[in-house]
This record gives sequence, C-alpha cells and structure tokens, in this order.
Amino acid sequence: MASPQAVLFSLLRNDGEIMLKKFLRCFSRLNQRAERLFFLLEQLRDERAEFILSRSLDRKARGEASPFVLLRCDVHAVGPKELICFGRELAKRSLPAAFLFLAPDHPANLGRLSPQEQLTAMRELEGMGHETGVHLDPHYLISGQECSLEDILREMLSVFSANGIKPVTGSIHGNSRYKGLDENGFGTAFDFFAELGRQPDFPKLSNVHPELAESIRRNRISLESLNFDTWIDQPLWTRKNGFMVTNYISDNGLAKSGTLSVTLQPDSMKHLKLADHQPPGALTCTAARELVPLKGGGMLEPPFTGTRNLDFFSAGLDGLVKVLPSVPLLFLLHPQHYVEGAP
Repeated sequence: MASPQAVLFSLLRNDGEIMLKKFLRCFSRLNQRAERLFFLLEQLRDERAEFILSRSLDRKARGEASPFVLLRCDVHAVGPKELICFGRELAKRSLPAAFLFLAPDHPANLGRLSPQEQLTAMRELEGMGHETGVHLDPHYLISGQECSLEDILREMLSVFSANGIKPVTGSIHGNSRYKGLDENGFGTAFDFFAELGRQPDFPKLSNVHPELAESIRRNRISLESLNFDTWIDQPLWTRKNGFMVTNYISDNGLAKSGTLSVTLQPDSMKHLKLADHQPPGALTCTAARELVPLKGGGMLEPPFTGTRNLDFFSAGLDGLVKVLPSVPLLFLLHPQHYVEGAP
C-alpha cells in the first residue's frame, strides 16, 4: 500500500500536470505581442502603479488625488477562448481591467463571438475580478431602425441583466463605416449622450448635417438615466466629477504600424485635471474647472508632451514605463491584437 505521502505527492503531481496543460493551452492562444504587453504592464505594476477599475475614479479625483492606471479592453473580432485566456493572464498578474463589449449581434463579432458566448465571457471575466461594460456604436445601432436609441440600449441592458450581468461603465466604438462626421470632420457619436456631447450649441448643432443633427436630437439620451456613473473614453467622465483628463496610451495602430500611441498631457503631469466640457475632436478639454494636485508631485520632467507613436518593442517604451506610474493614465487595449494568428 502506498504511503500517505506518496498518495499526496501523486495528487499534487497530477494536479500540477493538469494546471500546466491548462496554462500551456491558454498561453498558446496568445502571441509574442501578449508576452511583451504583460512585461510592460508588470513593469508598471512593479514601479508601484496602482491599477484601478472605473468605480474608483471618484476616489482618485477627491479622496486621494493620486496617480493610477485604468486598463480598458475594447472587445471585438476575438474568439471566446482567446478572450478568456487574455483576461485570465491579466488577473493572474493582479492587473484588473474593464472589458467593454459591443451589442451582442454587432457585425464586428460575427464568426468570432456569438451572443451566448459573449454573455458567458462577460460572466467569467467578472468572476476573475475584472469589470464589464458596453462599447457603444450609436450610429450603427439606430441605422435602419424605427425604435429610438434609448429603446435599443434599454433592451440590450435588460438582456445583460437577465443573464446576471451588470455593465458598470462604457465607451464609444469608433466605427470606420458609420462615422457621422460634422462639418469639420469630427465624429458625432458622443453627441447622442447628454453628459458627453461635444458640439457646443446643442440642440442647434450648426456644424452638423441637418439630417444627422435631427437624428441626434431625436435620440439623445442621458447616461445617468441608464444608471451609468462612469464613462471611460478619453477624457474619462464620472457623474460626480465630470470630465477627468488623463494621459493616454492606445494600441489602435498596433496591427498596422507596430506602435503604441502615447499622449502626455501638460496639465496632467502634476495634477488630475477636471473639466466641464470636451470640444469636438480634441484630446483635452479647453478649460480646467479644477487642477487637483497629485500626491507625490507627479512627473516633474516628462520626456515629451503631446502625442508620439512608439515602437511596441522599443527601449524608448521601456524607459517611458518607468515614469508613467507617477501620473494618471488610461491604457486602451484591443485583445484581438494579442491572440495567435492576429495580423
């Protein structure tokens, strides 16, 4: 008869083999970019960056006014297994993120993520400690529809609720097909939401094509009425504090150019900038309502200000990561860039 120690060792060995197989199976779904991304995020974490979820934004604006990193993951064109692996790898590293989802039947999901798979993934991600939200495409949602944007959104949220999911935040999807540009070439998707509207003369909307302006007026809705307390576009928004201007990293250009777009805001080096309005097309608000000093002094000498595209594998990006923990930062990711077979 085997000794208790031998039995225990056997169980541990078998469990370890199972865990290793799961790890290898999961990580094989991710690519070299994922390894590099996790290295950069771990560097941020190890340099004492605090990774937060959207529900902590008001605490950062008032109670602490200290630097933070908010990871936002816009989900489209990625399969459920790859998505769950990506979320699991973040959670394993104590890197909470906001995963934002399109409407379940959005064409960007077709062939990759079915409506039921999306609901299952949202529940699993929430169970890992991440938060979920909506990634809204208002121009697409109302295209060819007789019902209002409010009716469409309330129906979508009711489906989430019926499946035990409560989206707590959101962002706007930059649909290249349904741009809805104003006369100056700026997008108008934000103008469907009262708190986010960027055109300064609503309801007149003099810089918007008359037909589009009428659609915005007819479909305009309040985020508060949909029970959203935060919105995590750039700039961020909360019901209590309005717009919050942070520094910003985006991987939107990663597939085409192999770069991350990095924006360092002059007013967000030593402060958290609060504002009441976001003009069309701008990365920062025109005027600050309040500049809240950052604990620790922020970044005294930024390497640059404005926007630069940095090679994803460059030493310059490594150096930047060492100073970013001293400032507020929104980091936008698209999980489809980090899965095996991604362009």
